[in-house]
Amino acid sequence: MELVVAVIMYAGLYSMLLPKFPGSLIILGAAALYGWIRGFENSEPWLWWVLIGLALLADGGSRLIRYYQTKPYRLSRRFSVNATAGNVAGMITADVAFGPVLGVIIWQLVAGKTYLPRWSTTGKIMAVLIKAALFRLSCGIVMIILVITYLF
Repeated sequence: MELVVAVIMYAGLYSMLLPKFPGSLIILGAAALYGWIRGFENSEPWLWWVLIGLALLADGGSRLIRYYQTKPYRLSRRFSVNATAGNVAGMITADVAFGPVLGVIIWQLVAGKTYLPRWSTTGKIMAVLIKAALFRLSCGIVMIILVITYLF
C-alpha cells in the first residue's frame, strides 16, 4: 500500500512543476487516502494542519509570485514561455538540419533578430516563473518528507 501511495505522491510532485495541475492537492489526497485506509492510527492532527497549510501555500504562494512579480512587464507569461521554447526548439531543429555551426548562424539570422531584443524582458519573466515552480516543488518535497516520516 505504501508503494501505491508513494507513486501517487511522486506523480503529484511531478505535476507541481506544471502551473495548471494541483500537485499539492494530489499529494494531500494520497496522504489522506493512506490515512483513511490505515484508520488514521499513526497520524496526528498537527500533521494534517501542516499538510493543508503547505498545500495552500504552494498553490496560493506560487500564484502570487507569478502574478505580482510579472505584473510590471509588458509581455505576458504565456508569450515568454512560448517564445523561449520556440527559440530553443528552432535552434535545435536548425542544428539538426544544417549542422551545428551553420544551423545556429541561419537561426540567428532568421529568428534571432526578433527574439534577442526582447530577451531581457523574457528572461526576467522566465526567471520569475522558474522561481514560482521551485517554490511549489519545494513545498511538495516537504509534504512528501512529512508524510513518509510521520505517516508511513
